[in-house]
Amino acid sequence: ANEEDKVGLAVFHLLREAQLWFDQMEEEEPDLDWGCFKECCHVRFRPPMSNNPLGNLPT
Repeated sequence: ANEEDKVGLAVFHLLREAQLWFDQMEEEEPDLDWGCFKECCHVRFRPPMSNNPLGNLPT
């Protein structure tokens, strides 16, 4: 699948808050590619490091 298809497939499965978030993202960035979409999703929806038990481990 090409980059545009990947974004379209992912967006098809978004619900509620995630769908609203994407609608706003699409207005700001109409040509959102897969890499940017993934990064934006991680930034917006992954739990903060303080909620991640592995986030406190020394590296």
